[in-house]
Amino acid sequence: RSSEREFREWTVDFEARGLLALALEVVKGRRRAAAGEAELRRMVGENGKVMMMETKEKDVVIGLIMLDGKLLIRQRKDINPLWDKKWEFSGGKVEIGESYEQALIRELKEETGFNIIDPVFLGVSHVDWSLPEHILRVHLQCFLCQAPDDQVTVEDRCCYGYAWVDPAEALTMDLLEGNAEIIKEFLL
Repeated sequence: RSSEREFREWTVDFEARGLLALALEVVKGRRRAAAGEAELRRMVGENGKVMMMETKEKDVVIGLIMLDGKLLIRQRKDINPLWDKKWEFSGGKVEIGESYEQALIRELKEETGFNIIDPVFLGVSHVDWSLPEHILRVHLQCFLCQAPDDQVTVEDRCCYGYAWVDPAEALTMDLLEGNAEIIKEFLL
């Protein structure tokens, strides 16, 4: 049954070219530049009908780990080419029953070896990922953290390496989508 599928399809007839242009602007605004015109064109069939995909939401915690004015970033190892080899902050999913702070402390211990004390909540940033089967909307709970030292222990299975960089320098690196905006909003 179609209700059991991972995404729902709705079709919308566009009677005039102006409606397609309007829809394109809506998609651009909702999905940032990553969705853009190519994404809408992929979703619009030759018959002028649009398939709208289900949106799944996920809460993630990230630590902006600082030491002597330098930011810790890691190069992600992932089977998905959207995310593989992109530079990102340490963090991860919030497990059932965990507070954001508990999840952050657990994730940073797993990914860096650091025992983080007194993280400071900075705010929430949102990123939408257009995946083949649905839209993944990630709510990034951002925390500022102080590293106890520069001795990082990385998980080889999910990280190629790490770097301590000036936040402005990080903007020149191939960052995971949404991370540049977080640096600009919370660190610069």
